[in-house]
Amino acid sequence: MNDKIYLHETIQITLDNRANYFKHMTVDWAPTMKDRKQKMVGIFGVFSSNGSWPEVVNLWEYDGWSGLAASFDFETANIEAMRDPFFSEWSRKAYTLRHQGYDRILIPADFSPTIDQLIAMGRIGHRLYYHERISIRPGQAKEYLSLMEKEWLPRANELGMELLGAYRTAGRNDSEVVVIWAVRDWATYATIEEAFDSSDNVAAWHRKTDGLAVDWRREVLCAAPLAPCLTGKHLAEI
Repeated sequence: MNDKIYLHETIQITLDNRANYFKHMTVDWAPTMKDRKQKMVGIFGVFSSNGSWPEVVNLWEYDGWSGLAASFDFETANIEAMRDPFFSEWSRKAYTLRHQGYDRILIPADFSPTIDQLIAMGRIGHRLYYHERISIRPGQAKEYLSLMEKEWLPRANELGMELLGAYRTAGRNDSEVVVIWAVRDWATYATIEEAFDSSDNVAAWHRKTDGLAVDWRREVLCAAPLAPCLTGKHLAEI
């Protein structure tokens, strides 16, 4: 059972500043994480031949809705600025590295591991990830995730995809699922792509979700050097 809540950020990077943003989002942000009671799961660059670029995806973990609310309360304590002093200073530099973003609040499926569980199980150290955003028939995101656990998760594991997290998006009509899979290496990526094009197992899964999954988008992410899902260490420990 995963009782955490997650913040998923998609960030548009300015010019050639992705590496600079990685550092600013990890090393420079780490001092405030204790006050915000948050843990980073991962920070990733979208692979340029497979999606928008230069783009970064951040995934944060909080101790349930109360933990997220406490973080938001801390952030908005300054009523006029709607951000604490550290965030204000940090943002001034951040806006020289990024220019736009889009955030989602995510609710994990029961079978979706926390970052501490991933580290404890040794399921870290991967550099490549599949990032899926799946449009679901309204009101059916829970049903899709349940079906995914029973029908697709074992087949995905056989293909070389290891689950980092499976979530449904809050604040919508239960119509979007976000799934992130770790992929061992580029050779495994090639095998998976071939399977998506021609495998009977993949075709069977798509038939199972026909009419439930309305549309989906899959892109490849590369973990940043200090991403906890790569290092097995929380940012506060680095």
